[in-house]
Amino acid sequence: MVTISALHSELIPPHTHLATLHYQQQFEIIKKKKKKKKKKKKKKKKKKKKKKKKKKKKKKKKKKKKKKKKKKKKKKKRRRRRRRRRRRRRRRRRRHIY
Repeated sequence: MVTISALHSELIPPHTHLATLHYQQQFEIIKKKKKKKKKKKKKKKKKKKKKKKKKKKKKKKKKKKKKKKKKKKKKKKRRRRRRRRRRRRRRRRRRHIY
C-alpha cells in the first residue's frame, strides 16, 4: 500500500500520484468494511446490596435507688399588715393669662 508520506517525499513519479491516491482510498474503504463491528458491552446491572438489619440491643433496666424523703420544715407564716393611706389630691386649675 502506498502511503501519503511516500507521495510527498516524491519516491513515486508525479504522473502516478492520482492513481495511487485513488487506490489508497479504495483500499481504506475495503479495510473499513472488513472491520468487525465491535459488540457493545452490556452494562451489568448493579445488584442492590441488601441492608442488614441491625439487631437492637436490649437495654438493661437500671434499678432505681429509693430516695430518702426529707422532712419538710414548717415555715411560720408571718402576718403582714397593710396600711392603706388615702390621699386626696386637690387639683388647682391655673388659668393662663397671656
